[in-house]
Amino acid sequence: PLAVVVRRGSALQDAVSQLPDAHACPLSPYFEAAAGTKSVMGRRVEGGEGHGPRKEFFTCASADALERWGPWLTAPKGSSGAATVVACQGCQLSIEELEGPGKSLRELFSRSCVGDRLRLGLRDGTEVTRLVTKAHCAGGVYVDSPMLPEAGQVSIVCVSLQEPVLPLFEFHRGTGQHWFSAYANDLSGPRGEDLRSRFFTFGKLLALSVANHCKIALALPIAFFQLLLNGKARPVLGDLRGFDNALHDSLSKCLKMRQAPFKALKELEGLPETLSREEYVARQVETILLPEAMSEVQRGFWRL
Repeated sequence: PLAVVVRRGSALQDAVSQLPDAHACPLSPYFEAAAGTKSVMGRRVEGGEGHGPRKEFFTCASADALERWGPWLTAPKGSSGAATVVACQGCQLSIEELEGPGKSLRELFSRSCVGDRLRLGLRDGTEVTRLVTKAHCAGGVYVDSPMLPEAGQVSIVCVSLQEPVLPLFEFHRGTGQHWFSAYANDLSGPRGEDLRSRFFTFGKLLALSVANHCKIALALPIAFFQLLLNGKARPVLGDLRGFDNALHDSLSKCLKMRQAPFKALKELEGLPETLSREEYVARQVETILLPEAMSEVQRGFWRL
């Protein structure tokens, strides 16, 4: 079996460079743990082996495809009992300490970006989570709500940072199952490379789940597997019936739309004047049922 070492909460992302690239094979997954009882590939891991961790890996990795947040990154703690003083001025948090325990916390602050989560562990044992609204400020960040009712200081012993991620799949109301997220046709955007890699890895995961006799955590409709297994298939308007009845009815009306409103619709969406109603409907159907991401999933699935 092929050894794979991942972290809970980021199993899919961690597996990107570790899954086989030639043919499907049994996997021997291990979960990283700081207090692990054994070492695999130079990393401390939990002691469990066999089909139990294998099933858990496929559950965790497939569930990661729904996640909107990455794993927590925690700054190393200083000496026992050491705390760092953080100045609170409204929504601004700043660390003045340049060395000692405060240095690693300050470095984590400097890594944060707008939209990240900060989890602050206070000296009294409580934890507070805030959303970063302004980053790269001298010595600190701005967050979505004040730490204190008025200006003051708090003692922090631990800081963790969590970055948002784009989900691959999301709940689909029409089927009551999961379908591609709104980012499935955005593979050429700023985060396109990351999305392509993860969709490709998810395709591999599907093939490996069959080879390893394991279930995935997502409920995908039959239409997904019909398109996955038949790379030449092209969905048509009738395929939307039962998948998204409201969209099916709306596109059916487009076929009967008068010339003037149809022309205005094309102008609004920046489409060619020569585009026919039938071509417009076909484009919309493929955008929903055959997004760019499906090509990456197919490529990963058939790679093995």
